[in-house]
Amino acid sequence: MPTNSRGPNDRDSGDPMSRTPQVGIDHLTLLQVSPPELVTIASETGFDAVGFRVGTAGPGEEPWPMAVGSPMLEETLRRMEDTGVRVLDVEVIRLGPDTTRKDYQALLESGQRLGARFINVMGVLVDCLHFQRCGDNLNYLRSVDPALLPILQLCDAPLAQPTGLPRPRWLPRGQGTDIPDAQLESRAMRLLPGDGELPVVELLAAMPAGIPISVEAPVLSLWETLPPVDIARRARQAVSRVLDKVSNLHSGPRNEQSNPKERNQ
Repeated sequence: MPTNSRGPNDRDSGDPMSRTPQVGIDHLTLLQVSPPELVTIASETGFDAVGFRVGTAGPGEEPWPMAVGSPMLEETLRRMEDTGVRVLDVEVIRLGPDTTRKDYQALLESGQRLGARFINVMGVLVDCLHFQRCGDNLNYLRSVDPALLPILQLCDAPLAQPTGLPRPRWLPRGQGTDIPDAQLESRAMRLLPGDGELPVVELLAAMPAGIPISVEAPVLSLWETLPPVDIARRARQAVSRVLDKVSNLHSGPRNEQSNPKERNQ
């Protein structure tokens, strides 16, 4: 867990990208791909790490069989050893009034076996899409203690919440399609970083220096037209372009009114 002291993640330590961040690909980007295959794809396309959907996010979703001792988890570990790809996070824990440790004990055990750095709890991290849809602003983000911002989930989207989205024929792992527009956008109709209207460059620059980045950008239109390895390659290239733009930002205080996208926050 991050500490409350200032240190390597201090956002005031110069260029926000002065240290090359660890870049991972989140499982939701390619949820139809098994964990071992995601490791292989990540290695082939230049990612340092992966995030795994070990627990489901909602009813009807079919979990990957990743319990400790399972053949799939052991094969995943073997491929990690062969490639050097590491696990950035496992997900997802949904907290409710009746949640007990027993509900997520298996996820914790799998995460420990995989060497995951983080456990994702529903809503408790910065995600570009949810940050925008909740109406937050970059000045607020800059005011948060950097120790509370250990990781960023990166994606893009239209600035305004789309409505009337067409329902797809399917979603990976048995996820339901009869869901509100906001959930459908989140689960299947995001955009790769830089392909939409969100201030992803400014948001990344407002985060602590050198924190890990995980691409969580499920794009249904790409699932239907490209093989997973090509989607992952495009995602990694998109991150590189965003990081280059962040590095080119002028150092010093940033004026929220200086960017037209930020004015719509």
